Amino acid sequence: MRGLKRENRWRKPGVRAALSLFSLLFLALLGLQVTHHFHNAIAALYPAAKPGLQLLCQFSACELQPWQRLAAIQVESSNLSQTATGNHYRLAVTLRNKSAVDVAAPWIELSLTDASGALVARKMLTPKDMNAATDTVAFGAELPLQAVLATGEQRISGYSIEVFHP
Repeated sequence: MRGLKRENRWRKPGVRAALSLFSLLFLALLGLQVTHHFHNAIAALYPAAKPGLQLLCQFSACELQPWQRLAAIQVESSNLSQTATGNHYRLAVTLRNKSAVDVAAPWIELSLTDASGALVARKMLTPKDMNAATDTVAFGAELPLQAVLATGEQRISGYSIEVFHP
């Protein structure tokens, strides 16, 4: 008898309407949470959504920035050469954006080694450190970066670079 009353309670139109309303509310909140989490990617992929995302960010204390999509960045070329003055080296890196949207310029991790292959120095370089004109890499474009580094008394014979987003 009690089981029938419980079953009938869930079949009442008012209970069904309340459950449907709560389901829609929770679905909307989930959509809002996903939008907040991926706001930079949505702004890059759907530029028409930027005004709405800016409004969302005003209420939730977020900031629209270029999309940090490391898979879109390819190192086209890199070169480390000694300049004419002492132990100063010029690092030149060219990055290419392989995607169809603008993405954030990555940071560069530079590892310098001596003639024996031992690590001499490791440095994290921001796009500003590399004299980047902009903090984004336009879709399909190249971004040339360049910096001059001083190593003191250390002689450098090798290097490696990695790109990353902090």
